[in-house]
Amino acid sequence: MVPHGSLTTALRQFCCVVCVIAILPSTVYRFKAAGLEPESIRAGRAAYARKDFRAALGHFREAAKTSPGTIQAQQWLAYMAAVMGEADEALGAYQNAALATPSSTSNYTLAMFAGEIGETRVAVEALEKSLSYLREHNGSAPSAKPNSYEVSQYLFRVLLEDRDRKRALSFARAQGWIREGVDYCNPPSSLKLSSETAALLAMLIHPSSAQCLLQAGKDLTENADYRLARFLLADLVQYSERPEIRAQAQAYIRQRLPAHDIAKRTEWLNGVATALSTRFRLPDEALKVFRKTIETDSRFAQPYYRIAYIHWEKKNHDEAVRWFRKALSIQPEHWRATYGMGCVLADQKKYQEALAYYRKAVTLNPQDADSFYNIGRVLLEMEDYEQALPAYQRAVALDPNDAYNRWGLSWVLHKLGRDNEAENEWRMAVRLDTKIGRKHRAK
Repeated sequence: MVPHGSLTTALRQFCCVVCVIAILPSTVYRFKAAGLEPESIRAGRAAYARKDFRAALGHFREAAKTSPGTIQAQQWLAYMAAVMGEADEALGAYQNAALATPSSTSNYTLAMFAGEIGETRVAVEALEKSLSYLREHNGSAPSAKPNSYEVSQYLFRVLLEDRDRKRALSFARAQGWIREGVDYCNPPSSLKLSSETAALLAMLIHPSSAQCLLQAGKDLTENADYRLARFLLADLVQYSERPEIRAQAQAYIRQRLPAHDIAKRTEWLNGVATALSTRFRLPDEALKVFRKTIETDSRFAQPYYRIAYIHWEKKNHDEAVRWFRKALSIQPEHWRATYGMGCVLADQKKYQEALAYYRKAVTLNPQDADSFYNIGRVLLEMEDYEQALPAYQRAVALDPNDAYNRWGLSWVLHKLGRDNEAENEWRMAVRLDTKIGRKHRAK
């Protein structure tokens, strides 16, 4: 039996680690097109293309050493060092790149990386330089990336992530964002604020009625921005005038976020390791960086849970169980670790134990269709069709457009002798996914 769902929630933002290639200046490609690219950079790019990242990093180090003033060498070194979790080396290369070609873009890129690893002073200075360059071009550089709104709002975020409320509020006033009587959970479009910036302003200006912090905190969590998410939700717990909102925020913190403030660099390392595992599909490199993450903060449950998933994917079930147990010993109500433990135990055909973890998972997150699906799957394996039926029905109710929920429901209806209903559900499943029955997904 293979559990159902997607293995992990992909990081929607991985800052400079995975997006900096997209903003490498055209000089990089002009060098390549003109045949002027140094051999060490060509070798580094070739190693990168074949996913030999350690060799690539070595070549880019050589390029930066032999041509320290070359923007191309510094940018590739910065990118590759960031991908491999070498924060200080990446920061130094980003700084060298910004010195070599000072611009709004090079300073914004430096600031994004510095902000991600908790180097607030470097980030603020680079953002102020980026804004200065943008003012020279009336708000946007010739390349139009970034614009002054992006830079200003990121600077505001950096100040708040550093817990400098006073300075952040002063900066917001200087930008003209503070207006009398505005509900920042529903700000006027004329302010041109992102939903995240608006929520942060709501927290500062009207904290007792900042209900939008709940969704903002959830969105940040899905982006793996755990530190800022916890900051917002803890503020909501402290100041919200609505008891039900406070209770929801408290429950979410227990189930999805660290029990303490984690350092930015710890959070960044966890994100690097996650990208190595899920984006680049290099689990052994990911394991090294996850262990480095644990060295920075052994009370942070997330890397333990991610290591467990890597072992599960490798079919190392006993190791996976061991690491899931570590995650749950640190954070007993960690929803994803609870769910993951159920998946591994089900793979081992320990159905009663798996069922207990899946049932706990749905108490932690009653809106998760995958957990109900897997409760149904386990009960189906145990031939407890009467109990499996309501689990599948709930999975379909939560996610009616998922073919596997429909497929499971059709199967248990067939087992219960309700073949007409089973046929209807099967047809729905095939309509949603023509390959149904030939594949399964794993969360």
